[in-house]
Amino acid sequence: MWGLLMALLVAAGVFIVKLPDGKLHFWALDVGQGDAILLVLPDGNKVLVDGGADDKVVQRLAEVLPFYDRTIELVILTHPHPDHMIGLIEVIKRYDVGRLVMTGIKYDYPGYDAFLETVAKKQVPVLFADGKKDLKFGEVILDFLFPLAPIQGQYFGNVNNSSIVFRVLYGNNAFILQGDLEKEGEAQLAASGLDLRASVIKVGHHGSRTASSDDYLAKVLADFAVISCGAGNRYNHPHIETMRALKKYRVKVRRTDLDGTVEFASDGNVIEIRPLRV
Repeated sequence: MWGLLMALLVAAGVFIVKLPDGKLHFWALDVGQGDAILLVLPDGNKVLVDGGADDKVVQRLAEVLPFYDRTIELVILTHPHPDHMIGLIEVIKRYDVGRLVMTGIKYDYPGYDAFLETVAKKQVPVLFADGKKDLKFGEVILDFLFPLAPIQGQYFGNVNNSSIVFRVLYGNNAFILQGDLEKEGEAQLAASGLDLRASVIKVGHHGSRTASSDDYLAKVLADFAVISCGAGNRYNHPHIETMRALKKYRVKVRRTDLDGTVEFASDGNVIEIRPLRV
């Protein structure tokens, strides 16, 4: 009986810790060679950006969310490459997803067909990304930057450069996420006149040399960067050129291949880097 009581108290303690605490929490989930970013907003709303290449994302979500919480208010698919998309299929099956933001580009890949079928079967409302339309959750604004105009129904020779890019704005802090956007897309953003400044950058394309151009990093001027990549991946991400570029701008780097899941917490003024809470 005593053991059961202690177990309930421990469970209650975890529950209290994981209640909304007025801060914005940003987790770069360790899903191997892929992207999965979870945002828990100050009001408790949850935004999942991409889902990795398999269902490992479900395990990672269970490590940072209460077991009874089966709702994700918003899912964003930056682009339909497998290492960003496949895990979302299982997420949409298991969770009550409020809305989905995607580009709606055409892409010939069976996994994309399976993803779209799951979205339709679960009747998830879909919004198509548009750099002129933002979303607001209480004090937090999702400031969509790219694509600069809707691209629904278009084909892309380089799907990476169809990636959704947006800033998460909370108080004096900003986070910028860019999927796998490469230097060509970064150049469009750098020349657009849009405000790209951010305290934290989710580095494009897993730290590949095809992203993180000098002009772009000079516009973002981040204090911290996080790179989502798998340990010992065959692409040798992150590339030494990217690491040098980040060092040039004195950006403090965290990597999921070395650090596991990385958490940033913001009260709107100060950003903390925290160890994973389990």
